[in-house]
Amino acid sequence: MMADIKAKGGNEQVEPELLEVIISSFGVNSTPKKIPMKAVSNLGKMLSLILPKNVQKIVIVVSREYLGSEKGFLESGKKALPNASINVLFSYKLDNDSLLIYFK
Repeated sequence: MMADIKAKGGNEQVEPELLEVIISSFGVNSTPKKIPMKAVSNLGKMLSLILPKNVQKIVIVVSREYLGSEKGFLESGKKALPNASINVLFSYKLDNDSLLIYFK
């Protein structure tokens, strides 16, 4: 139920319905790491620096402006963390100059 989800951090930047899917369907932490897109020249290196090595699931949320770029996000993530399950979701509410990383 959406009303039961209490989240903190950067979650006010995504739609409540999307947040519900992220937390309930993917089973990841409800507090994302927010990263400015201009700080990401190599997403794989960034993920390997900020996420634990034993991470199992990663959900990358980007602006809808990046529709069609999901393959690039997936490949970069898989190079850095090959054992993790990685999903890319798009938000209409998220700024196109940042991305959110949810993980477990």
